[in-house]
Amino acid sequence: MPNYDIIQEFISAHGGEDPVRLLLSRSKWPEVDMDAVVGTIEGRKRMEKKVPSWTTGGLIYPGTLCTEQCSSEVTALLKASIALRIAGEGFRIADLTGGAGVDSWAFSLKAKEVLHNEADSKLSDAVQYNFRKLGRENVRFSSHMVVPDNVPEEVNSRHIRSLLEDFRPDIIFLDPARRSSSGKKVFLLEDCSPDVIPLMPSLLGESPEVLMKLSPMADIPMVVSRLGKGVREVHVIGHEGECKELLIRISRGYEGEATLFVNEGGEEISLPISAEKECVPSFLESENSIEELAREEASLFIPGKAISKAGLFNWMSSHWGIAKAAPSAHLYFIRGKDSRSEESPLMGRALKIIRVLPLSSSNIKAIGKEFPKADVLAKDIPLSSEELAKKTGVSSGGEFMIVGCPVHCSQNPRGKDGRWLFVCRKPSK
Repeated sequence: MPNYDIIQEFISAHGGEDPVRLLLSRSKWPEVDMDAVVGTIEGRKRMEKKVPSWTTGGLIYPGTLCTEQCSSEVTALLKASIALRIAGEGFRIADLTGGAGVDSWAFSLKAKEVLHNEADSKLSDAVQYNFRKLGRENVRFSSHMVVPDNVPEEVNSRHIRSLLEDFRPDIIFLDPARRSSSGKKVFLLEDCSPDVIPLMPSLLGESPEVLMKLSPMADIPMVVSRLGKGVREVHVIGHEGECKELLIRISRGYEGEATLFVNEGGEEISLPISAEKECVPSFLESENSIEELAREEASLFIPGKAISKAGLFNWMSSHWGIAKAAPSAHLYFIRGKDSRSEESPLMGRALKIIRVLPLSSSNIKAIGKEFPKADVLAKDIPLSSEELAKKTGVSSGGEFMIVGCPVHCSQNPRGKDGRWLFVCRKPSK
């Protein structure tokens, strides 16, 4: 294992210097691993927000990529809770693509034992050092490729068995690399490394459960279809206004329907994955209903990123009893009579409607003069948000949001949807 004391001492003396200058001057200190120095200096700054529990131990990061791509503390702890629910107390979990170890660390807080495998031996050494600093003693370490490239299935099986050695996991966890050899981001399962589709029989041969993290950009129906039987749960995780992670649970021998879990800022719902197909949205009755929204002190509801990623657009209207703006515009109206008016903001933002006007050039200019400081959102109209903002002449920020969108009325099902402007007050923080 490298002498990390040298790196720690160098950072203590030079941590305030420009990292780029340090890299360019590496020849002055041949005894120092300058990539690890710079990776640690930049990584510690990044991890202050991303993984606060790791900022007090003088940890080492041998490169910048490992801290850029690692899970956040919030999402890692959520995955650990999911694993505990799946396997129960005293479970063992093998993290075969361990990386910087944030997920393995979180698993170690819940599990009896964790195997952290990382093919990059330099990173694996750093993780072992860091875990000693963090006081995690229930973690084993190995440094192997998950599978060699382009080998028959029976070789995959032997390789996985060899990698695990005598470790018998209740869950295997994977986070396949989502970058090609050229560094380009990829989203299809078969383009990730390792390709989990041919690997799945071998993984399920060694563990009854596989939990897999995928890109939040991955197409959920396509992923479920490609993996086929065994997909038991799909988790869509949102945090701080972004869709952060997509998790798939595959269970040995499972042939039922998958359950969809949506976690938005700590609030969670679960439902059959087919629920959206069975739901029919409701709409406002007429143009009079649109104009009455401001007088009713109704709210415009903007769904959060996770529930939007889950594609529950009709479900939100049907289940929560809120009117959808239009079939293709995924905005909603919460009126006083709506059954879910108090709970809807848990999965998004509810903005109080204070002005409603038909979308026209004159109204766009008038709204901009009356509300010169506002954020602007355009949904499914012939203007982008940037173009609408430019036409209003507003500057961003402040307590208001101007929204342009079509509105469909149920009493005019064949007619062209009207386009409207809504001025909304943002919720106080």
